[in-house]
Amino acid sequence: MKGMRHIAVLVLRCVLLTLALSACGRGPFEVDIEATVVARIEEKQAEDAALEAEARAKANAMVEAAAQAAPVAASSHTLKLTSTPTTVAPSRTPSPTPTSLEHLQKGYDYAARGDHKKAIEQYTEAIRLDPQYVYAYYNRGGTYENLGQHERAVQDYDEAIRLDPQFVFGYVNRGNAFGKLGQHKRAIEDHNKGIKLDPDNAYIYFSRAFAYGNLGQYELAIEDYDEAISLDPHFARNYNDRGNTYVNLGQYERAIEDYDEAIRLDPQFARTYNNRGVAYKALGQHERAIQDYDEAIILDPEYAKVYYLRGLSYNMLGKSEEAEQNLQKAEELGYEPP
Repeated sequence: MKGMRHIAVLVLRCVLLTLALSACGRGPFEVDIEATVVARIEEKQAEDAALEAEARAKANAMVEAAAQAAPVAASSHTLKLTSTPTTVAPSRTPSPTPTSLEHLQKGYDYAARGDHKKAIEQYTEAIRLDPQYVYAYYNRGGTYENLGQHERAVQDYDEAIRLDPQFVFGYVNRGNAFGKLGQHKRAIEDHNKGIKLDPDNAYIYFSRAFAYGNLGQYELAIEDYDEAISLDPHFARNYNDRGNTYVNLGQYERAIEDYDEAIRLDPQFARTYNNRGVAYKALGQHERAIQDYDEAIILDPEYAKVYYLRGLSYNMLGKSEEAEQNLQKAEELGYEPP
């Protein structure tokens, strides 16, 4: 049991790292804006340290249950951002060999340190030793995503799914990779498959909502964020991104309500303060917008866009000197206005 528990811990850690560094990775965490308040969601960004810490805490609670429920290492496939984690049916994939497991561990360690090239080398060696090793393909796919090589990521997710058609996050991460390639309809198809396999997984609804948003299907996106929140009411990004969608619908008051809750759950996430500032700016409440921009800059002094937006609000208040200082700072940090 001790050996299986070690394997279950490693599997969960590998899935955690791939999720935290990739996908739903990415995410539409801030609202872009011009002086005329053209609101839109940016492309998904890599999950930051706050998301990784939140996911890691939930994964730790899963380890003991996974070790008891799974007779082999590959049995626990899903890392779910829900407070009541479950597992899918045991995989038909053979257990990894001890040597391939060692390479998977090394790949995980390299990826955690940001050395993605060496991580890929280790995952590739694990696959050479055990061509049926689902998690080696899955984690290598996630590493390719971190390098921006989304087509190669899709190929690895394809193989992971071929080996284990019940592997929920194979579909989810492939869907996220399709989204980064601009293939949002294919992303939705994969998320639909993931939901069919695991209909109580909040993260999949969160991911599908993003794809709907990229297609301009904001009402469907809202429905998925609603479902994700009902399944996991403590995940701040659900509220942040639903707020972004309300901004795109011009429903700024409802957006602010969501940003309020996101900030309550995660007061260290600078982009939510930026987003709430955008909503206040759209309502003409520039003083309150500036307060939020101030907070975002305290949390992330290199957040160039916020200086630009704060400069616009100062300009609207007739404070030309403050406006010029902020616009200049944004330019110094490399921000180019839309």
